[in-house]
Amino acid sequence: MWKVVYATDFSDYSLKVANVLLRYRDLIEEVLIVRVVNLNKILGAFVDQEEWIEREKEQSLEKLNELENFLKEILGIEVDLLTEKSISPLIKPYIKELVVL
Repeated sequence: MWKVVYATDFSDYSLKVANVLLRYRDLIEEVLIVRVVNLNKILGAFVDQEEWIEREKEQSLEKLNELENFLKEILGIEVDLLTEKSISPLIKPYIKELVVL
């Protein structure tokens, strides 16, 4: 059985990956959903990065929960979200350039 990390930026392309998960659902034991963001699109812009990240966190959490519930319902398997709260404090010091939404 597979354990799958499903990285999404909520683009149409990344949401199509859910179809692949559906196709292979008999082989999948667990899915970990990770929200990814390309910070390069705001670097150099006149944007407060910290404020932008906080706004993204708020907007993403609702979408992530909807996606989690959808996959649980459709796949009938364990689905978890990688969020800021779910990262172990033991590994946080080793993650230098990762912002978890």
